[in-house]
Amino acid sequence: MKRLNITKHQVGMLYVVMSVFVFSLVNALIKGTAARYPVNEVVFFRFFFSLIPTGIILYKMEGISGFKFKKLPLQTFRAAFGTLGLTCLFYAFGHMPLADAIAISFSVTLFSVIVALPILKERPTQKHLIAILAGFSGILFIANPTGNVFTGVALLCIIGAFIDSITLTTGRKLTLEKVSAEQISFFFGIVASILAGISLLFWGVMPSSISDLISLMCMGLGGGFGQYFMAKGFALAPTAVAAPMIYTASVWSIILGFAFWGEIPGFMSIIGMTLIVGSGLYISFLESKKATAVH
Repeated sequence: MKRLNITKHQVGMLYVVMSVFVFSLVNALIKGTAARYPVNEVVFFRFFFSLIPTGIILYKMEGISGFKFKKLPLQTFRAAFGTLGLTCLFYAFGHMPLADAIAISFSVTLFSVIVALPILKERPTQKHLIAILAGFSGILFIANPTGNVFTGVALLCIIGAFIDSITLTTGRKLTLEKVSAEQISFFFGIVASILAGISLLFWGVMPSSISDLISLMCMGLGGGFGQYFMAKGFALAPTAVAAPMIYTASVWSIILGFAFWGEIPGFMSIIGMTLIVGSGLYISFLESKKATAVH
């Protein structure tokens, strides 16, 4: 029997696809619970139980020294601000079609190019700006503004994506300053759990069933393993190869949205998704060319 030869890059792509699939399931669980439970409670479970896999991975990669947190002020700001952004996104997942919410969340790539200027001193090129404009026009198609006003949930999703872009960009800054991705993920989970946990003292309810409790716990465990698969994929494959696989989430969001909630994207949403995903892929291509030129 002929042996199948699989390259390291192909294995990396597979890890990223697995990560995206796991995160898509987690997002579906978030949608199913965020409409019935306070969003701060969803955030708490998502990150508290993610500490188990992310803590194990951090210890495996760096030993006990991995828990000696570096750049605490920036890490704390990033985690606190990022918790706010994800709270906005999780609320949107629970109150708008899943495929639309995921597509708008992809605009984080577009926002990241903008916020990289003040944070990383990276100036966008004319090609970047054209891609950003095309992507933002896609957001308009999905958000479907009436007059000059976006629907509240769509606007909240856009705000969440913008905040998430700051979170990702500051994460890049931390990695440039020799803080590992494993430590960044684990520390984020700690801060998010603390902030969301405190809020539960004022706004929270007990899970109404064992199945709901299991769903809430699986969000965190799945999110933690998804982070591991993503990190593994980008370690094995170049960004130019691995990054486009992230956009397979749009396919999974359509499938899961239809399977569980009977959601079918409209014509305007499909146009918007195409523009956002296309813009994100083009920006990934530009970034890969820039990285190649540097090396």
